[in-house]
Amino acid sequence: MALNSPALEKTVENEGSNTLSITSSEQTFALRFVSTFAKVFGVLGGIWLVLEIISYFLPEKPLSTYRIKGLLGLFSLGIIVGLIWELIVLHRAYARTLLISDKLRDRNSILQRKAIASGNHEAENSLIDMLRGAYVKRNWEEVITLGRPLSRPLWLTGRYHLRMEIGKLVEDAATFSEKPEIQASALIEDLGWTSVALRRYDEAIQHIQHGLDVAQKANAHGLVCRAFRHLAGIHLKRGDLILAEQSADKAEAALKSVTDPRERDELSAGLAYQRARELQSKGKLPDALVALISAQELFAKLADKDRALKVYAPLGQVQFAMGDIAASKDSFRRGLASARVSSRHDCELVNLKGLAEIALKEQNYVEAKELWLEASAIAHELDDQEAAVELRNRATKLSM
Repeated sequence: MALNSPALEKTVENEGSNTLSITSSEQTFALRFVSTFAKVFGVLGGIWLVLEIISYFLPEKPLSTYRIKGLLGLFSLGIIVGLIWELIVLHRAYARTLLISDKLRDRNSILQRKAIASGNHEAENSLIDMLRGAYVKRNWEEVITLGRPLSRPLWLTGRYHLRMEIGKLVEDAATFSEKPEIQASALIEDLGWTSVALRRYDEAIQHIQHGLDVAQKANAHGLVCRAFRHLAGIHLKRGDLILAEQSADKAEAALKSVTDPRERDELSAGLAYQRARELQSKGKLPDALVALISAQELFAKLADKDRALKVYAPLGQVQFAMGDIAASKDSFRRGLASARVSSRHDCELVNLKGLAEIALKEQNYVEAKELWLEASAIAHELDDQEAAVELRNRATKLSM
């Protein structure tokens, strides 16, 4: 669906005409006021005339003494009633304008999301069809050459299902063409770690363990280190600190055999981050804070912005747990801003959740609701329907 779709144009036209109508009414304030005043004054004047006629036939003429005061009273009453009525009309117009503005923004956002999703879906199908065509023709090198470079961008932008589809084609092509390192990489990263993002932990362990076996046979020590580090991350997510530490220890052992300086530094930074998260899970907050800052500095030295920005959310979580709300809010805000610039929707989600918790603690329920809803929409885009429903329910509860 195009952004300038007939549905959107019709919506804007209809709602816009209402808005223009309200604006036009507000611009004729003076005319409406005069009209209202004339009506009120006319009605009260008619009542006064009736009273005058009655007074004419009474001997004491009770109204004659108060005629001037009565007329001034009628005039003042007409002005007061006219002003009150205009304030009511303006208040209704303002409320209506806000309502229409919200509707336009929400509908436009929905249409934009649908248009983007539709465009992405078409592009994904075209890409998959091209790779499948090469695969069917047994052009293994073409599959690997085209598919492998897409792994990291698809991960960063949250295209998890597409990453796994392409990863499976690359893994098969690497197997048939006897390229064990590429096969191991696809199993560990594209299929294994992507399954973690989709909360398929058992499936993730199977893929990573398979990739680990292939990497060990090929003496690909860097991939062995990554595999153990990912296993440590899975165990940490499951709350098994003992297995997490054991896997991290094995990752460090494999790291000693990595000879490439750049790869070694990158793996060291990743392990430092893993150890920091372990400290956070143990409740050793001051140590975790220091370790997280150190890991972020290591990523920064490597000019790895994508990995450096993922540290902001756990930093905010630790600071929040330590009661430093101001610092926590700054960390989540920086993480959110960086995630949006880099299109890291996974990091965007966790930082939004952190800011929502802070808003809730500060009893800013309107802001918390908005943040939950925004986070729910992102979770839906990441195909994490469980999280999307949970976040939407939290927002709904704040409205009750």
